[in-house]
Amino acid sequence: MRNIIAQLFALGPELALFILSSPILFARTVGALTQQQVPSPNLDLSQLGRVALAGDFDSISLYEYVGQGQDSFSTNGSQSLLTRYPNGAFQTLGTTDAYIETMCPFMQNGKLQGVVMGGNFTRLGGVEAQGIALYDPNTTSITALPGLSRRVSALYCDDASGTVYVGGSFSAGNSTNAMAWVTGWSNLPFEGFNGPVSSIVKNAAGNIVFGGSFEGLGNATTPKDPDVQVINLSSGNIASSGTSTRTGFSDPEQIICKTGAQDGAGNTWLLQDDTQGYWQGAYSFGFNPTKIRLYNTQQDGRGTKTFYFEDMNSGGILNLDYSDADGKSRSCSARCPLAQNSTSQDFHFVPPVGMNTFRIQIVDWYGPGGGLAGIELFQDDIYSFAVNDFNEPKCDGVSSGSSSTITPANGTWTRTANNGDTSSDYLTAVINDTTTDTGVSVTFSPNLAQSGNYSIMVYTPGCLQDSSCATRGRVNLTGTMTSNAPPVSTVVYQTNDYDKFDQIYYGYVNTDSGSFRPSVTLTPVAGQTNVTVVAQRVRFEL
Repeated sequence: MRNIIAQLFALGPELALFILSSPILFARTVGALTQQQVPSPNLDLSQLGRVALAGDFDSISLYEYVGQGQDSFSTNGSQSLLTRYPNGAFQTLGTTDAYIETMCPFMQNGKLQGVVMGGNFTRLGGVEAQGIALYDPNTTSITALPGLSRRVSALYCDDASGTVYVGGSFSAGNSTNAMAWVTGWSNLPFEGFNGPVSSIVKNAAGNIVFGGSFEGLGNATTPKDPDVQVINLSSGNIASSGTSTRTGFSDPEQIICKTGAQDGAGNTWLLQDDTQGYWQGAYSFGFNPTKIRLYNTQQDGRGTKTFYFEDMNSGGILNLDYSDADGKSRSCSARCPLAQNSTSQDFHFVPPVGMNTFRIQIVDWYGPGGGLAGIELFQDDIYSFAVNDFNEPKCDGVSSGSSSTITPANGTWTRTANNGDTSSDYLTAVINDTTTDTGVSVTFSPNLAQSGNYSIMVYTPGCLQDSSCATRGRVNLTGTMTSNAPPVSTVVYQTNDYDKFDQIYYGYVNTDSGSFRPSVTLTPVAGQTNVTVVAQRVRFEL
């Protein structure tokens, strides 16, 4: 067996320091762990003469405890939570699918509640845990702390207040990159930081001090306009009920990204006379709409008078805010009014709700029957998808569209269905002995309305849902953020069991330099064979 300490430091000083410090953290409770000593076998080798052991090792130890073994170290980015047997050998308490970056003993009322662990993992010891979990050394159980998703890089367990302060690259509640845990998540008195937190300490005055790559509290750049991204409604399965059979007015898809000025045959969807009905869209990607814009039809005196918006994922009718003809703010749900004119009318979702299927149910109408001349759906979140069909369309002059480009264009990348296990369909490429990784890439090109300090996150679907855990590997993410600065690059492991997202950049992104458009390119790390690479989506957040 190779020297274990040398192996640890070969894998990196952070990993070595984490493992070597684990006996200190568990010293006061290690007695609660079951470590059963193995009875001596009392082997009599005296009749065999000199006995030699041969193999690939440079040290040897006795097997003294049940479960004691020499675990091989993973090179796929995963780590283990360890303690020590009395003889100094290591005992594995739980294995992750990524890095454990920080941990601290959590005390409340003088009693140890457990050890809090943070990192970029999605699983710890067989328990789904997004970046943070609690290990109880008394019961050896692992408990996820749901509500936070992404990377935890810093923890401080404050014994005096019984509070765990958490820092990293994440969003939770009304805060970014910093939160607190007592018996549940609670926002700090400020809205977090505009960049990642990498260190948390308590000074002599009793103040909690945060350190990291941030310039201020909350977002350093405020979006000039809300509802900036148009959701691609044409990429879904469009259905309707109660639809007219009139030629030129029976296709529900023809009103997507159309306006009242285009009202007429080939551009308008009508219901049958004196009939309620609905327009429905079902999609292979999720979205969080903040606004819907509707154009009423005036065809032959027809039009929609009242409607409601139904989230088909939850089956709930959503609350909408709008302005009436006098400019006064109003709210509606089961009967939302639509004016009988050709101008657009906007309705805001209060609060926004995530979904992938929705229905507009027409309840009442003007004239002989209802109908619509145009529909557009907007959200605050800015995404670029690997599946280009999901990207923002060029719509009604309000959007110039976003895009993705795959290389090679055919034969390598295939579309993988989400099957309800992740937020959207994604692309998969298998790099094997006959497929070179040279030139295999996906480039994400968003439509950004303004320059500013952006947090850029890449989303990676978990490997359990497509049974690719044994072949997942590493990818390079290279971003071009301004027209006059060199690209930035980082490596991300894709070995996560469950969905995760990594912040790959925080800083200035320029959109004001003529034809320049920022982009992020995903490529497999060179030299990997028999590896599965996935590409899903990238988020750009002010």
